[in-house]
Amino acid sequence: MARPTLKRWHTLLSYLLVLALMESVIIAPQPAVGFDLFGRIRSIFVPRRSVGVARGRRTGAAVRDPDLCRPVELPLTALVPDTDEPAKTIAEYPTFWFYVPYTLTPSTAAASQSSKVVAPTETYTLKFVLQDEQHHDVYQTTFALPETSNPGVLSLRFLSPKAALETGKKYRWYFLVYCNDREEIYEPAFVEGLIQREALSNELKNKIEREEPQNRFLVYAEARLWSDTLAALDADRSRVGSTVQSTWAAVLERYGLNERISQQPIIGHYYVPPKP
Repeated sequence: MARPTLKRWHTLLSYLLVLALMESVIIAPQPAVGFDLFGRIRSIFVPRRSVGVARGRRTGAAVRDPDLCRPVELPLTALVPDTDEPAKTIAEYPTFWFYVPYTLTPSTAAASQSSKVVAPTETYTLKFVLQDEQHHDVYQTTFALPETSNPGVLSLRFLSPKAALETGKKYRWYFLVYCNDREEIYEPAFVEGLIQREALSNELKNKIEREEPQNRFLVYAEARLWSDTLAALDADRSRVGSTVQSTWAAVLERYGLNERISQQPIIGHYYVPPKP
């Protein structure tokens, strides 16, 4: 009786061994497939024509430079895609992004109130104009930054009720820099573009809420919401270990922005309040 019992144990052990081997093959962990962030960026951001740069530099046409602005290596540039269609946004007060090649200084009044600020040898007057589809000015403001800023990328939001975008309407905007020209007599450096506000659909809202915070910019990008894409990317800069700088550069370069501009530091975020 012992032999049949031993034989049955051998058969059972062999069977269990085969099952164990099969299980290890079936459930053995596979290498994780990483999230191909830059692959997704390449698929979304198709290179377009050149981007919006200061007049005379967009196509290299022989148009004279701004009258009183000093020569610069990288021109005043709007961080927007250069297309015939307006850049889309869902924001009532969107964020506008620019590379400014000048060392901008506070207004003379602000400088006189601070012992830390030396009176500037150059003055820069900044102006923003928003027009409706009939080319009528719906908002314009002249302003200065509250602090000295070196050349770099800055963002601007205009909080006057007159600057609020209505859903479905197209607007043309101008950003102008007058150099040593407070009377705005001479030719400024300027850039221009088109923008349109879209309604936030429930579908898009749900997509945004479901996406990981660090990848929400891709949801905006897939919806062709340019201003919101950059704002979402910038909002993630404080996240520890973020690859946002390389992602930022990749997005801008995919739209044909100069590689050197895509590497420029962000020097500030400014809100321009309504004038009393």
